[in-house]
Amino acid sequence: WLTNVYVELETFCVQRSMAKVMALDDTNELSGWDSAVISDVEARAQGPMVQTSSCVGDVFFVAKTALEHAVAVQQPRAVEAIAQCVLEAFGEFVRVMGQQAVEKWADVASVQRRILVALNNLDLANVYLQKMVDEVRIRLNTEWARLPETDKTKGQNAIDSLSAISSKLLQAQQHSIDQLSTSLLKPCMRSILQHSYRDIKYVLSDEEFNDVQSDNLFQQRFNLRIRKLGHQLRPRLLPSTYTLVVDAMCACLVYDWERAIRQSKFNMLGGMMFEKDVRFVQLCLEQEAGGVLRAKFAKLVQMARVVAEPAETSVAGVDKDVRALLANRVDVQPN
Repeated sequence: WLTNVYVELETFCVQRSMAKVMALDDTNELSGWDSAVISDVEARAQGPMVQTSSCVGDVFFVAKTALEHAVAVQQPRAVEAIAQCVLEAFGEFVRVMGQQAVEKWADVASVQRRILVALNNLDLANVYLQKMVDEVRIRLNTEWARLPETDKTKGQNAIDSLSAISSKLLQAQQHSIDQLSTSLLKPCMRSILQHSYRDIKYVLSDEEFNDVQSDNLFQQRFNLRIRKLGHQLRPRLLPSTYTLVVDAMCACLVYDWERAIRQSKFNMLGGMMFEKDVRFVQLCLEQEAGGVLRAKFAKLVQMARVVAEPAETSVAGVDKDVRALLANRVDVQPN
């Protein structure tokens, strides 16, 4: 009965403490978030930005402390009960973090802050989760060394069950990314693409091709605008979170760019320049992401191949819908 009393008391403490730390979360008071992200302005000079809120560290402190207490009891059902309590508490944490992306706030800066901080919180929570599970498992194996193997197995399984929280964190993170794409990334990337494409054409004479080679306005404009956006977003995000956001930026850009290209006219020289532009943009975004984005650009690369190579060789091995771009070539006679 002592174990039952302990479980009831510990469960009550966990639930009450979790509710308190979530209520005291300081997202609204974080410093450095006064200005909104805008694609066509330089990042304003401001103090250091606090990227995560207080609830992440507090939630894991409460959870780990409770699990360590349960391990010290050396009863499998105590560990199982508290692990289940922690799972339920983290379900509420994930719900609150996901809600940040859909709540309505008075100004754009507040909306962006809550979504971006929630993204950082969820990313950091995944790191803390794995660390907590590993440390509690080690503690259990050490303190339960003399207990029967069946008891140790039950305790280990209960601790390992906490890893299921990771999938919920990732789902909430993806939901927040989707909301960020709708509210910020899609408009920004569309604006950058439209600005970069101003007065750009892909039907070029030899002389025009040489001029663009030496002074490529599309690449210059894109590089300037994407660096401005990066300079604003990078200080607001953890490095791993920023990589996820750049990946989403890439998806937004590619979607609009593919649509624009299907409405453009080309000759082979213009197609060659478009291919160079695609490679340049891919390189820019890979430098921002710190990784390879080849898969995101696979279809654009195919499209560039169709409009940049002789007609008889450009369609080999490409998708049917991409092959239709041959109709946009002014130097290719329709069959």
